[in-house]
This record gives sequence, C-alpha cells and structure tokens, in this order.
Amino acid sequence: MAGDDGDIRAGAPLRYRDNGDGTVTDENTNLMWEKKDQAGGGLHNWDNTYPWQGTCSNSSTTVCGTDADCSGDGTCNVSGGGMTIFQWVAQLNTSPCFARYCDWRIPNVKELQSIVDYETYLPPVDAAFNNYCTSGCTVDSAKHTRECSCTESAGPSKGYYWSGSTYAPSPIVPPPGSMLAWGVLFGDGDVLSAGKTDHDYVRAVRCGSVKSDIR
Repeated sequence: MAGDDGDIRAGAPLRYRDNGDGTVTDENTNLMWEKKDQAGGGLHNWDNTYPWQGTCSNSSTTVCGTDADCSGDGTCNVSGGGMTIFQWVAQLNTSPCFARYCDWRIPNVKELQSIVDYETYLPPVDAAFNNYCTSGCTVDSAKHTRECSCTESAGPSKGYYWSGSTYAPSPIVPPPGSMLAWGVLFGDGDVLSAGKTDHDYVRAVRCGSVKSDIR
C-alpha cells in the first residue's frame, strides 16, 4: 500500500555475516551474536531457559544475578537448581571463552529488538538466526556435526528471550517494579516484560553500537 513501510522501505536493509565460529555479526550495528543450536545439552542449546535473578544463600531477601551480588561467602542460587542468565553468560566468558571472545554479555532490550525482522514470522528473524536447525546440529559444526543457527519461537516460554534491561516501576505495575525485566517474544516480535524469576530463553551479544536509554 502506498505510504506504508513495505512501500517506503526506509532505513538500511538487514545485513548479517555468519563468522563460521558459532557467531553472527550484524553489519549495520556491528553487534556480534551467539548462535543457538540443537546439540545435546551444552551452553548454546536453543531449549535452555534461565531466570533473570536468584536469591543469595545467606539472605533469603537479597536477590542476585551472580555470587558477586551476595555479601560475605553467600552464593547466588536459583530455586530448583540451575543458574541465572548472568551466571550463564559468565560461563561463555570462562577461558578459552566462546569463539575466543571473553566479553559476552546479555543484550539490552533495544539491541535484542534490533534483530527482529518484521517481514517474517515464527520466528521473525533473518535466516542467519534460523537455518538448518535439526536435532544434533551445532553452532560451529564441531565434531563433524551439521552447522546450524536456531531461534525458538514456541516452547514453554513462547520464544521469549531475556534482555538485561530492568522494567522501571510505573503506576500500573505495583511495587516492586524492579521484579520485572524486558524481553522480546520471538514468535511475533513483541517487546514485553516478565517476572525475573521466570525461566526464559537468552542469547548473548558482544560489541556493537545500539545504545539503550534504559538505566
């Protein structure tokens, strides 16, 4: 239709480069993204879900992302076991580090939304983030497996991926608003908030130039 986005097509077209090491680079923003796979277990499995926060072992009222948030000899624990998204990304940064980079982090919500392709659906992403996704495939074809890139759009979390951006309190969200964080639903591209103890998907990122105005 004349005047709609499909007619005008303003802005730069989406451009991605598969780096062959389990990562994809967005050539518009210079963000480097972790690929997800269907390998049995492992840090990159597309079915892995984590909460945003846990609770300190030495204080049931102190929430945490990592052990560093707990005083003394306290540890950051997740109810029922497992780890938070921040403990997960710390494992990517443990030597020798994922793809030999040791500065992986959780994306802010604007960075996460930047890889949504609203011209596609279930999932709304470029093929660089969703190709050859079959059982046993890996992000980098290690051990002669099929190389793939996966994006969950269904599953228990309906394709909801965490960002590192906290949801600020507002009149319609009773305190503490900080119990919520932003994420993107990779079923249809919606940006939504969720409770920080929910178990949802996550994708790591590094470098780049998409700035967040969320403090």
